[in-house]
Amino acid sequence: MRIYDIQRFKNKHKGKTFVLFGSGPTLLDWKNSYCEDAINIGCNTVFMHKPDLDYYFIQDSGAVTKSPNCYLKSREEYDHYRPKIEKFYGLSLRESRVKIFQKSKNYFNILSFLGSKNVKYLDHSMRCEWAREGGAKIYSVVKDEYYLHNICSHPFYELNSVIFSCAQFALLAGAKRIIFVGCDITNGIRVGEGESHDDYRLNDLVGKWKMFKQSVCGLGRKSNHIDLLVFKPVGLCGVLDHFAPHSPYFVHEGV
Repeated sequence: MRIYDIQRFKNKHKGKTFVLFGSGPTLLDWKNSYCEDAINIGCNTVFMHKPDLDYYFIQDSGAVTKSPNCYLKSREEYDHYRPKIEKFYGLSLRESRVKIFQKSKNYFNILSFLGSKNVKYLDHSMRCEWAREGGAKIYSVVKDEYYLHNICSHPFYELNSVIFSCAQFALLAGAKRIIFVGCDITNGIRVGEGESHDDYRLNDLVGKWKMFKQSVCGLGRKSNHIDLLVFKPVGLCGVLDHFAPHSPYFVHEGV
């Protein structure tokens, strides 16, 4: 398998607006006419409801959560899907492997040299061989805080949701503005599923969003300001500014 270096996308869409789609119910309320020139990124089951994406990301196979529409239960559908530009499967490696070479410039070459059978993954992780079979490129998610403070670099920092990997990719690709859609973190229901979940509380996702925003604000102090906006916030009121279609581009909370 030829490993692809995601750093090749650095500043590929510099100055653009990115719309990032999570799988919450408000995903279905979004119309592309709200931001027609945006780069669209989706994750997890989003492609089943909104297939016209530029990029697609997934990093949880469902081996642990066993959600009804997870990758392992519908591999053919996931692997067959093709966004307009590129598809990515995320790897989470066991700590002993990560510490050895995660900061190496030859990270992906080393992974390729080890071979998929010798790579030790966390239980929920996607796999190198799945990426090959599904026509996807790979990226890595790690718990090293170096990458939290260097939020527009790769590997991506693990914040317990693939939407943050989408956002870190957008930053790496040069985003000036990011609009989050379908990030209904306290709703407990994903589009197309009937059972609620409690992931937002178990993983303190509100706290993770605040952490992410703080890192991006730090990035803005070093260079240009980056707008982080949310469409129909569910659980994110007071954390991100609200994107309001057909009005000034965004409204500050409390306005």
